[in-house]
Amino acid sequence: MKKLLLTITLIATGFSAGSASADDDSREVRRLVQEGKVISLDALLDMHRDRLQGRILDLEMEEEHGRVIYEIKTLDAEGVVREVEVDAQTGEWLREKVKSRRKDDGSKQ
Repeated sequence: MKKLLLTITLIATGFSAGSASADDDSREVRRLVQEGKVISLDALLDMHRDRLQGRILDLEMEEEHGRVIYEIKTLDAEGVVREVEVDAQTGEWLREKVKSRRKDDGSKQ
């Protein structure tokens, strides 16, 4: 399985994060988008704007069993961290896992 580690800045703007590996990953993702093999992050965010709420903490692109997948970690306004997997070729929402919740729920004991 090949994993491309990306940041939101690299995909959205194409700016380099300063490392050769990140720059290579960014070029690879741009190539895949230009060749029509994966949808762009902008298109993905437009498709799932209602479900991808909050701040993007991490973004990865993986190839699993011949399928390219965006793995997106988000933090919502309630402090919930979610990890979402979306098919990078079709935009199909594959799965969502709640990774952590804020420990302080506001209740007093």
